[in-house]
Amino acid sequence: MIYLDYNATTPICDAAREAMLPYLTRHFGNPSSVHAVGREARAAIDDARDKLAAFVHAKPGEIIFNSGATESCNLGVLGLARSGSSRSGHIISNKAEHHGAKFHESAASAECCFTATWSRRSANSISMSR
Repeated sequence: MIYLDYNATTPICDAAREAMLPYLTRHFGNPSSVHAVGREARAAIDDARDKLAAFVHAKPGEIIFNSGATESCNLGVLGLARSGSSRSGHIISNKAEHHGAKFHESAASAECCFTATWSRRSANSISMSR
């Protein structure tokens, strides 16, 4: 079987599972806490961020971890809309987009002077509507 629906869950490779196992079983402190367990969790996150940044040739401060699609949409869509890089703009998205993205695109339209175009997929083509 070839499984292609990775929208909600994705299998984890053995190396990643092994690296995460200590933090899923023994060292699961809140990284925002100031106690020792929290500081250990924070150090592990910072180490992972440093390694990932080096791997993709980025600065550690450019690496953002989040919990899923809605937070990603919030960062991407509203972050760009609120960045001030453009006073107005145009968002093009698909009606089948994740509900979090549709909400944030609508919010960007409402509060940041963005217009939105929503595409609909038909059996033979993609049509656009505003």
